Amino acid sequence: GKVAAQNILEINDTMSAMHGTFYEYQGIPLMPTYHPSALLRNESMKRPAWEDLKKFKSYLQTQVPEYDTLDFYDKTENIPIPAYLENSIFNQFQKKTQSYTTTRQRL
Repeated sequence: GKVAAQNILEINDTMSAMHGTFYEYQGIPLMPTYHPSALLRNESMKRPAWEDLKKFKSYLQTQVPEYDTLDFYDKTENIPIPAYLENSIFNQFQKKTQSYTTTRQRL
């Protein structure tokens, strides 16, 4: 969303100017897009947000072509690093919730 993007990137652009554009934050590519609650309030933003996601996926495929394979996350080196400490309440919840602990098939 706009507030997060403006604070992280330290810029004061509008979301319509920022969305769909790649920026770099501490060496990490970042592309702002509309916040989900904004999409609920204004359905005309859904198409641009969808286009942003497709653009990001295309970029990701150029950087890591094999990420889109079903077994990508089965490899130890590709398992995402948890954003929370191992013993945090969030991680305890993840371990107890089936959708977080089972492998999902992509459609």
